[in-house]
Amino acid sequence: MEQKELNEEITEIQTKRTVRLAQLFISTIWFCLTGFILISYLTNSLDEFYVPQIIGWLYDLVGILPASIIQLTITLVGICTSFPKKKVEN
Repeated sequence: MEQKELNEEITEIQTKRTVRLAQLFISTIWFCLTGFILISYLTNSLDEFYVPQIIGWLYDLVGILPASIIQLTITLVGICTSFPKKKVEN
């Protein structure tokens, strides 16, 4: 019984870690791409670029600079929350 419970706990921990690593990876890629668009916009070297339609609507609605800041903030939250919390033992 104890071995089975231990294996289930290890599997659960591995699953949580995998989800967190995927979140970290996606957030980091999104952060870098948004930063590239923002830097290109600020240096006037931004020509034509393709983004998902919902992000395109955000750019059209509020503009490139505010939309980039919103995306950078969201991705920073995603990066910060991808790290697991440390357990405090009594």
